[in-house]
Amino acid sequence: MTVYFEEDRWIEVGWIKKTDPYPDRLEFYVAYQLWDEGFDIEDKGSAQAGTSHQYRIYGVDDNWYVYIDGGVPVEVFEGYGSRWPDGNLYGQSESEDSESPPENELTGHFWDLEYRSGTSWAPWDDMGTTADSPYVVTRISDTEFKTYGPPSIITGVTGEVNCDELGGVTVELKKGGVVKDSTTSDGDGDYELTALEKGSYLLEATKQGFREQKEWMPVNELGEEYEFDLIAQTGLIPDAPDMSYVLLCVNRWLFPPGECGLTMSKVLAVVNAWLFPAKGGGGEEETRVDVTVRRYLPASVGPGETFAGWLLFYVPSPYEFSPLGVTDVAPDVPEDWEVTIEEGKSSPAADLWKATDNRAEIAWYGPYSGRYMFAVYHVTVPQGTEPGLYSFGDGWLEYYVDNGDDPFIVEIEGDDVVRGS
Repeated sequence: MTVYFEEDRWIEVGWIKKTDPYPDRLEFYVAYQLWDEGFDIEDKGSAQAGTSHQYRIYGVDDNWYVYIDGGVPVEVFEGYGSRWPDGNLYGQSESEDSESPPENELTGHFWDLEYRSGTSWAPWDDMGTTADSPYVVTRISDTEFKTYGPPSIITGVTGEVNCDELGGVTVELKKGGVVKDSTTSDGDGDYELTALEKGSYLLEATKQGFREQKEWMPVNELGEEYEFDLIAQTGLIPDAPDMSYVLLCVNRWLFPPGECGLTMSKVLAVVNAWLFPAKGGGGEEETRVDVTVRRYLPASVGPGETFAGWLLFYVPSPYEFSPLGVTDVAPDVPEDWEVTIEEGKSSPAADLWKATDNRAEIAWYGPYSGRYMFAVYHVTVPQGTEPGLYSFGDGWLEYYVDNGDDPFIVEIEGDDVVRGS
């Protein structure tokens, strides 16, 4: 915090990052320029990153006093009050640098700004801010502002799940539930947002006629450019897609065409929009149903042997599950244990299935209620597999309840290892 009195005359208090002989150490300091020959700076003790402190600079009679957190003044300038009748200022600051050691990225918070009026302190009644690019000052009120280092720029393209570009999409950047920036993509789907702080952000994309799309993204460094496309796997789903649209998305799950490929989870969301078009709402937490999915495996297997993996669960009445799907992952040591899926082996018969290396995905359109269901896939143990224990990955069931908009996910329980013999 700096108080200016006249050209080239000032007193300043705050914290600074040291270099030699103690790099990355924080120190409180008082700096001042009282004459034409230049300024002086004095250390005033160690400071801690992430802490808040109160600073005061003010004059009484012919003397000026500098305080850090009240108490005894850390600096006294005797005999200067008659020269500087103005310039009294009180402020409070906070370092929000989360790095250890701190990076001095000029991210800070200043509030409770007051000035000396006679023998008391009064809140500021106005404020003006300036910042040299690429730094930013955000005015919050007459008595509060925040400072930021070089911002990060987030750019990308908005589009549909079918990989078509989509313009006119509103994209909001949220942190801690608060909108930090917002924009609307242009006719080609291009958008740009600014992140002033590091951290985890939520991107929310909305447009009339489409379901809201939410994606998390990290901003690990300031002053960087980040690209995040909201298309295909992260794209918007129409409120009421037709069957042709659904089949296209299914094809892009079964036979993924590069960047336009989809996961089973995304396809289930498209199927849900097709089965229950443009309804809005649903999928609330209170509609969640407790479901246990158990995996059944043989106790031991040998090299070259093919065995069945069973996934069993019960859909309780009166709830309806539609659509739903299971994903399971076989071992990958010493190489992928190849998975195959045969038509008609699951019950009820699956509508969609896909086997990729050691991964099995099986899905049903539904609706199903008040019945047991099971999925079956087969696994082949690689030749050369040595005796020992081999673990299955973290599989899950994903399901929509009572026409809800959002899926629920439960992990698969039960057998999770087989013994290689």
